[in-house]
Amino acid sequence: IYIVCIIHIVSSQADKDQGDARRAARQPTGHISSPASLPNRPFGCVLPSLLRQGRSGPYLVYLLQLMDLYNPLTYENKGGTIMEIANGSHRYRVGRQVADAGTYRLYLCTEEDTAHQRLLQVASETAHNGQLDRVAYVLSELEHRADDVEREYAGKQAGSNDRLNYGIGFPELLDTFQDDRQGGRRINVLAFRNVPDIGKMVPLGNITRHRIRPDVRTSVWIMGKLLKLLTFVHSEGISVGLVTGNNVLIEKDAHYVLVFDWSKARIHPDSVAIEARRADIVNAARTVITLLGGNPVTGDFPEDEGGRFHPYTDYLFRLACGGETRAERAHARFYELADSFWKPEYYRFTAKPL
Repeated sequence: IYIVCIIHIVSSQADKDQGDARRAARQPTGHISSPASLPNRPFGCVLPSLLRQGRSGPYLVYLLQLMDLYNPLTYENKGGTIMEIANGSHRYRVGRQVADAGTYRLYLCTEEDTAHQRLLQVASETAHNGQLDRVAYVLSELEHRADDVEREYAGKQAGSNDRLNYGIGFPELLDTFQDDRQGGRRINVLAFRNVPDIGKMVPLGNITRHRIRPDVRTSVWIMGKLLKLLTFVHSEGISVGLVTGNNVLIEKDAHYVLVFDWSKARIHPDSVAIEARRADIVNAARTVITLLGGNPVTGDFPEDEGGRFHPYTDYLFRLACGGETRAERAHARFYELADSFWKPEYYRFTAKPL
């Protein structure tokens, strides 16, 4: 029996990425079994419908630890360790399956040397090794470039603690290998930077499925950091290709925003094609509009948030309709609007019934 309390969240820490990096955000920039024999825990879990009652207080704040309760990444591995796998000296204890993306499956695992929790991404069959090869290559390239840009930025900000923190926007690739004991399937081992408890990362799609919607001001740091990430990856000649509610994860207290699955990413030899840039921006805006309880197709939006034609939400709809093709320009305009309504300060995750 889960007891869900509705209370005001007292913020436990200032958001370093909202404080220090808020300014930086504006800078340019055995054998794993077959599917039939494995437990399958998709990302979408069912929340009791107790939030459907009309609690109309304008800024009710739900104790979103309940999101962690229903996040499959936080479930105890009651079945114990399925098996152990190793790549050289690196050994991993593999636990329950938490997602099946068709071309790959995702498992909780524990790194034996550190006892840290990781995510094990395994190709569903060798024919899909190429997609995980792509993930490994893209994440490696993004990490190297993000580190280079961070060093360049630090060199120009002598004596400042400001950071760009681009690396928080995508998973950290810890290991990648083909395992003969798994039929030669590709395996990637992933982690979240600065988030040792991976259960704190919640897919945006879980929030709306649980009949909850953040308020408009909460959406500022989510959309702003998505545009910041797109500015970075597009400048590196990469398009994401999969900006959806199920693929965008947040850490609601530290205000981290991360795109998880890069298997649909594309490398563009010269620069990212206009339509690929536009598609990433459109999908980011549609994801945030849906998160807020709006409909990006019909233009409907909750009236208690100012309605469809509030300048801030109107700009979201403009982006969702393909009105911008350059993420850096959208990012700059987005924060001009946001700063005209709200002070650039830490704002706790605030939500209402959907």
